[in-house]
Amino acid sequence: MGTLADNPAQLAELATLGWRSMATFRKARLTFLNKYAGPWHGKDASGSSKLFPLNNIYHAATTLVPNLVFKNPKARVGARYLAHREYAAVLALALNHLVKETHLADTLRKIITDSIFLAGFMKCGLGVSGQTLDIDGFWHDIGQPYCDRVDPDDIILDPDARDWEEQRFIGNRFRVDREELLDQGMFDASTITQMSSRYSAASGKTFAASLAGGKELQEADQIRDSVELAELWLPGTNTVVVMPVRADGTVEPTVLREVDYEGPEAGPYMMLGYAYMPDNILPVAPAGIWYDLSVMANRAAAKAGRQAERQKSVLAYEAAASEDARRIVEAPDGDTIQVNTLDQIREVSYGGVDDSAYQYMQWAETKFSEMAGNIDLLAGTGSREATATQAEMVNANANVRVADMQERVYELTSRAMQHLSFLLHTDPLIDLPLIKRVQGQDEQVAYTPEMREGDWLDYNITVEPYSMSRQDPNVKVRRVLEFAGNVIPALANAAQMLGPAFNLEKALILLGREMGIDELDELINSQALQTMLATQLAILEQQGVVMDAKPQQFGMQSIMAGAKIGQPNPLAQVPSGMGPAQEQRSRAQETAGELQPGARV
Repeated sequence: MGTLADNPAQLAELATLGWRSMATFRKARLTFLNKYAGPWHGKDASGSSKLFPLNNIYHAATTLVPNLVFKNPKARVGARYLAHREYAAVLALALNHLVKETHLADTLRKIITDSIFLAGFMKCGLGVSGQTLDIDGFWHDIGQPYCDRVDPDDIILDPDARDWEEQRFIGNRFRVDREELLDQGMFDASTITQMSSRYSAASGKTFAASLAGGKELQEADQIRDSVELAELWLPGTNTVVVMPVRADGTVEPTVLREVDYEGPEAGPYMMLGYAYMPDNILPVAPAGIWYDLSVMANRAAAKAGRQAERQKSVLAYEAAASEDARRIVEAPDGDTIQVNTLDQIREVSYGGVDDSAYQYMQWAETKFSEMAGNIDLLAGTGSREATATQAEMVNANANVRVADMQERVYELTSRAMQHLSFLLHTDPLIDLPLIKRVQGQDEQVAYTPEMREGDWLDYNITVEPYSMSRQDPNVKVRRVLEFAGNVIPALANAAQMLGPAFNLEKALILLGREMGIDELDELINSQALQTMLATQLAILEQQGVVMDAKPQQFGMQSIMAGAKIGQPNPLAQVPSGMGPAQEQRSRAQETAGELQPGARV
């Protein structure tokens, strides 16, 4: 039985069907993005004619994204074999350097935004001419590993698959300047000359890019003279093929180029989603769950606004009191006037906001916040609960959903880092200068193929906990004080008890890293620490507490007798181990009973 790579006509037909099968999803995404952007963004900006005063979708999306990724992640590389640990440390340095250089955090923020409105897609590869073509016509440097966002409007999925791993092909569409493509000399020149771009057809109006302009996109495309291509990865043969795409989205049955895929077994494409839909590749988009509540809240707000605009107060009087009414109207504020009668004059108010309309709007706002994961607390705009204790209870339940979203993002980031580490580990020409800290001193090292040890599968690449999160300055100060006041004395005492059997420096680094203290190298002078430990060990040997760098069998009291007076007992004083959730509960308990901002009274 032949493969898809052997049957370009079948592959082109399936790829076309796969892209067109997502038309409904693209249309829904465009609707959500319209509400997210508001009436003032793009070509259709018309202001008050499309009143949308409560942009809850924008509020939720811009709150979730920084809560899911705030800064570049940090890699943690573990080795299965002891002999590989030194190389694993250098590989982690190289990987973190690459993450910063490629601005992975910015890419992740875009992918997370996509995942809110449909699904987020990422493509990783190596800038090697002939192996892969970069997304949207941007060519990476030769030998440069990259992880890029794939626009959901461009993704091509297998229409017959019910799960991501079942797909016989995965790919994406992209644009490239015709002249640049011809200069590359990678494809047949006559085929490239006859190709067109997506924006030359009316179908371009259904893409998210059309929010910025419709006719203008077509005009710019003609000036740029770009063409449309599709790149497809075929897991069955582990090959990458490039095929032309017509303006209407049809993939032509012509293979312009076919090369072997050189990368991790999972392939170059990854997807980010939060709610699994049985027997469907695409997840449930959060914006689709929020949309109706957002519309309801805005209709109520618009109605309340119209009621407020209709509200007016007038001075009504009977015909006999016309002169008295005139004097009242003409009198300045605070003045005294004489009238014949007040019984025939009265101020009358009409219209105004109905309390039931306002309560309905508040209900819709509250339900939206709940459905979005208690977004008000995440945004720091205050809780709708009466006290801090009640708010903490609601936040604890809502945080389960947000924590699950964070876990999905960390999994995607870990897979991206594994892909990047594979490309680094297998690159035969890499020469990357790095700075490594050894015993408190910075040393210049170079990541080269010669230092490579073992197979890529011998290493476990993960993301350091909390490395992508924003750390509140007050929390950071609390952690540093806790580290200095509790952790260091406890570990120092343990080092005196156990002598050289206890690696104090490694313990400090481990606990400092787990507490999220990135500047630990600046706090601890490793060289001075080793000197101090050697001096203290010599003193203990003179006192007979240790002999030949080994603790004597004197028991606990004898060992403790060698410790310095006034130091805390590590058995009685241990770090609190408070994580972000515990720290938040601790702050909430300190202010329990106080009225929260935005609470109902």
